[in-house]
Amino acid sequence: MSIKRIEMINFRNHEDIVFDFSPGINIIWGENGSGKTSIIEAVHILSNGKSFKTNRLVETITTKKQETILKAGFGDKELCFTKPQNPQKKLKLIK
Repeated sequence: MSIKRIEMINFRNHEDIVFDFSPGINIIWGENGSGKTSIIEAVHILSNGKSFKTNRLVETITTKKQETILKAGFGDKELCFTKPQNPQKKLKLIK
């Protein structure tokens, strides 16, 4: 199933951003340090519940924020991942 949309809130250097993907192949393009790898990391976390960059998911939370939220749209389904400052994390299928 392909990802149609990803929303990242307080994730790495993205405060609140939504990426809508087209069917087929998508190209992620941008300057160094603009957050391209963060998009791929968000997809990985939503797929596996863990990061390929760190074993401590608390490091993905934007500085001085309480939690990070990742949402992905797959057809008519939405997957939501939340990671607060405490050790708990949630992965929830919505709809």
